[in-house]
Amino acid sequence: MTNNLDLPRSKEMFNSNLQRVETAFGRHNPDFIALQEVDFGGGRAYQVNQFESLAKALGFHQGGMAVNWD
Repeated sequence: MTNNLDLPRSKEMFNSNLQRVETAFGRHNPDFIALQEVDFGGGRAYQVNQFESLAKALGFHQGGMAVNWD
């Protein structure tokens, strides 16, 4: 099931969701992760670069990204 309804996003909800993702990945200590629909500092992410935030939280020192929509 997919729900693509656009819901109001508060900064608190955004921060909470990002923290939940960082915690969930941290429990598994992955060697690499692949994600889609990650924001690189856009307005809908409150200017937070999710790529960099996840890398820092998980101790990744290298990463690669591909932008197919800007």
